[in-house]
Amino acid sequence: MGASGALRIKIFLTISAMLLLICSVAGMAAIGPEGFDAATVAGSATATGTIESFTALPGDITVGVSTNILLEFRLTNDSLESDSYLEVDFPPGFQLDAISNIVYSDDDTVAADFSVKSWNVEGQHLSIQVDSLDDLPDAGTTHSVTIEGVINPTLAWEYQVVVTLLRGDERILALPAWSDPFLVAAGPLAVFNISPSGIQQARAGTTLKFLVETTDQYDNHVDVSGVVWSLMGVPQVTGTIDADGNFQAQKTG
Repeated sequence: MGASGALRIKIFLTISAMLLLICSVAGMAAIGPEGFDAATVAGSATATGTIESFTALPGDITVGVSTNILLEFRLTNDSLESDSYLEVDFPPGFQLDAISNIVYSDDDTVAADFSVKSWNVEGQHLSIQVDSLDDLPDAGTTHSVTIEGVINPTLAWEYQVVVTLLRGDERILALPAWSDPFLVAAGPLAVFNISPSGIQQARAGTTLKFLVETTDQYDNHVDVSGVVWSLMGVPQVTGTIDADGNFQAQKTG
């Protein structure tokens, strides 16, 4: 990585760290310029744009699968410039090494769309650079970036992505913004366990609670419905069980 690429990542990570700190402080306490390094302080003064309505939408929300993720945001108060960088940070668990293509589009009906000039992956950080245009999209344009080949994390959870915009000379165009939360859901049912397992002994009149554990291949809980409990006995049934899995022994055994 060149010096300029290192500077972009340094600026982005510094601001992202500041956002994480702000979110962890009660009352969303403000942090002054002392929270930035010199490069970030100089770059922040150029942040004339504002990122709004930022969403990240996986095409497939299942854990552990390869999917396309659509990033959409509205840039107000300024325009996306030629050779700008979109600095995108994914939470731990997302795999970016297999990204195969990135496509840009926007809803500006006058100017032509940017093309993606290049992209670079460093861990959870994705840097995307667009090409040059003579006519720029208007301020207030909604920008869309489809990232193909992202592998979802194996933990079913709600996630958010952070995006920052840099100008072609690597000064900040728009400060970082969090996407709306999006869900990565559990996969298909892979494990069905009943507990307690094995042979159980119970005295007459006592109750034994049976539970069902259902998970996918990554140990995420999978909701199931319609579990029906029933009993079989040889030579006869020695108790009762209700719809919630509570077994009541009628004989000691």
